[in-house]
Amino acid sequence: MTPEELAKQFGVDPKRLRAWLRIEFERSESEHGSPWTITPDMVAAAANHFAGAGITRESRPVDPPSPHRGLGTPSSESTVRHRPSAPPEQEIRKALEALTSRQRAVPASSFDRGEQSMQSAGLYSWWADDLAREAISQSWDESIPELIYAGQTGATFWPSGKLSAATLASRLATQHIGGNIYGSTFRLTLASTLVTVLGLRVVGPKKLHPDDNAKLSGWIRAHLSINPYPFSDRDSLDDLETLVVTQLDPPLNIDKVPRSDLRVRIGETRALITKGIQP
Repeated sequence: MTPEELAKQFGVDPKRLRAWLRIEFERSESEHGSPWTITPDMVAAAANHFAGAGITRESRPVDPPSPHRGLGTPSSESTVRHRPSAPPEQEIRKALEALTSRQRAVPASSFDRGEQSMQSAGLYSWWADDLAREAISQSWDESIPELIYAGQTGATFWPSGKLSAATLASRLATQHIGGNIYGSTFRLTLASTLVTVLGLRVVGPKKLHPDDNAKLSGWIRAHLSINPYPFSDRDSLDDLETLVVTQLDPPLNIDKVPRSDLRVRIGETRALITKGIQP
């Protein structure tokens, strides 16, 4: 199946579907330029994401008959999903304890995307070694702690209630370590930080020269470590991230944290690279 055929099945613009695929299923550098191979996971994720958004009844996949329909039980099409209440304090403490443990962090070069626990949604924190901290501090003329960034992957999209198929494996391995700055805010922020130190060349909107994109991937593998925290409750994951990131206050995070001079400067440089301008 091609992206065009999948788009037709769900009644959406093929360009919109391809843009979504690039974000949710970012391919490795070696796969860029080759035809997409649509997997069953992609089909299921597209069904969840595009449900109710431009999909006609004629193009909507037909669900098998339910023995409960017609007996007062609403079908999946009429079910409204509601955002749950904030995660309990014990969940917040547990996540903070895990994400702030330097001992739990694994080098990016040895991150195992095939590990079963990495097939879950969850949170993660990124840690820098001494050389990385020195490079980042040199870029912004500001002292940087070991824990430099934190985020989530796989959270339900609210207020629509649409589900995400993203996992720690797909986000960290495919997009953060081996992806590009178009599909990863983390890589975009790192590129903005290291553009001068590493001599990175911006060749288009959110696009580095291929050699420099590979250089950034190598730098990540050589100097950064990841502390993943699986969390299967996708509905409350976004709220958990907000509460956790607010307390961690990592220097390279821009969203869900207090405004600072450093973050303003990072944002300004990111804006230039987003437009394809060499800082």
